[in-house]
Amino acid sequence: MTTMSVMTSYRSDHRQDTDHGLADDALLRLVTQSFEHAKLVSFGAGSRTLASAFSERQSNRLFTQPMPAEPGTTAAQIDTAARTDADNDIDLALLPPPREWPAGRRQSTQWLTSVANRLSPRGEVLFVAPNRFGTVQLRHWLRGRRPERSLTVGQYGQRLRAAGLRHIELYGVTRDQSGLVLSVRPLWPAPSDWAVAVPETWKQRIKFRFNLTSEILVRASSAPLTPPIVVRALRAAAVREAAEGSTLRIEQLFTTAKGKAFLVAASRDRRWIVRIPLTDHAMTATRRYSENLDYIRKMCGSLPWLPRICGNGDVDGIDFVVETAINGRALPSVLRDNRHLAYLPQLIENLRQLVPQTNPSQQQRLDGDTYDRLVATPLDHVLQWVDDGTLRDRVARYFDVQLRGTLFLPAIVHGDFGVRNIFVSNDCVSGVIDWDDARRESIGPLDGINLLISVELYRSARQDYAATLFRLAYQDWSIAEERTFLDTLYQVMHMDPSHHPGLVYLYWLHATDTRLQDTDNLTDDIVDRYILQVVRTLEHAGKL
Repeated sequence: MTTMSVMTSYRSDHRQDTDHGLADDALLRLVTQSFEHAKLVSFGAGSRTLASAFSERQSNRLFTQPMPAEPGTTAAQIDTAARTDADNDIDLALLPPPREWPAGRRQSTQWLTSVANRLSPRGEVLFVAPNRFGTVQLRHWLRGRRPERSLTVGQYGQRLRAAGLRHIELYGVTRDQSGLVLSVRPLWPAPSDWAVAVPETWKQRIKFRFNLTSEILVRASSAPLTPPIVVRALRAAAVREAAEGSTLRIEQLFTTAKGKAFLVAASRDRRWIVRIPLTDHAMTATRRYSENLDYIRKMCGSLPWLPRICGNGDVDGIDFVVETAINGRALPSVLRDNRHLAYLPQLIENLRQLVPQTNPSQQQRLDGDTYDRLVATPLDHVLQWVDDGTLRDRVARYFDVQLRGTLFLPAIVHGDFGVRNIFVSNDCVSGVIDWDDARRESIGPLDGINLLISVELYRSARQDYAATLFRLAYQDWSIAEERTFLDTLYQVMHMDPSHHPGLVYLYWLHATDTRLQDTDNLTDDIVDRYILQVVRTLEHAGKL
């Protein structure tokens, strides 16, 4: 991907361990029409990231065009800059942010007019730009840097209309504080298919009202705009359970680090999730997700805290799955003052329900093929990143000593039982989402270990992952109620707690194996944090 200042403002370092950047681009594609067998032109360096989202379709033809040099750009140079090898009949013109436009209102309007004149009858322009009064611009100013050239929401509309692009849609594009969630919402005009929920707190409402934390996605044409893909997906979803006579509307549209877009659809007081995979990995994960939920219902019955698949479909080759929404708030909302502790007994019961056979006589021994499946195979995947053959052998020996022969009741393990996937409402656990990585016939307490690691890492972004694993495995845990939760889970699932250290590192092994499979853009930093530092910590502590 190209480095583009306006795009990096809503991207984050989290992209390095996912195909998250690809998902960002594809999410923006959802708020435009579908382009196939289309003529696309990418103007300047700053539009290349957007271009990647549309040029991936083999039927589209992509042309590139540099921007005119500055200063002193003449009218002839501006007109030449709008002329491309594509000539006229451009279906989609991907523009750079205003920092690359010709300086001055008259010159930038002239350039936009030249681009507009070369569009096909239903052609569009699309670009992402900073909000003049947004927090990104404020950070530039506070750090002593000149804010990037930008306009207000109203000024973008004025400039485009002056160029003959009278039909305009403006969207806010926002990255949350974790860097993992990118959301899009309409700014202007207010479309009938959207009913965006207003934030609860006054600070969030101010940011929402003035679009302070967002960049601006601009879509414009001289002809009426075709409904975007996300609206057509909403209409195609046609949830049969929606209240008769009511209309489905979009409350939220966002993507996560795992390459999936989520459309929250509402009808009166009921909500559904339209899950839209944006990458190949996400497509595979969505299939696994549906299969896993079917399997859980088959083995464990209908659990009220699970999402339920309502249907599926596609729009222009983009697949989607419709499921019931989980009410409530994610667990991070109650971590302050350790209010999450009240939910731990309920979570024990939730995890117990994922054990199809609870009689101790149904225990399996972690040996033979079972050991190969749960330990040896993921260990081979993870240790390929450790160059020292002797160290690899010592790690393998550690797992053999710690876990071989362990008795356990086969359970369905969520695989990502972290705070962001657990929802609470009215003092109850209302649901658990994101079952893509669930493992069958695995070891139930691994989810409990996952939860405690997730809570600890969420408490402070400065927590060291390897050190946190080691503390849970071998040292006193800082919150006694959390450790009691885990001890109770061992008892409920008839597991010998003496295997606790090995189970902590088996959780690490499974989580890291999943991370490696889900990652397109693996970097040295990720290998170091999630593999090498963990192995070195065990080695330096004399545990290998």
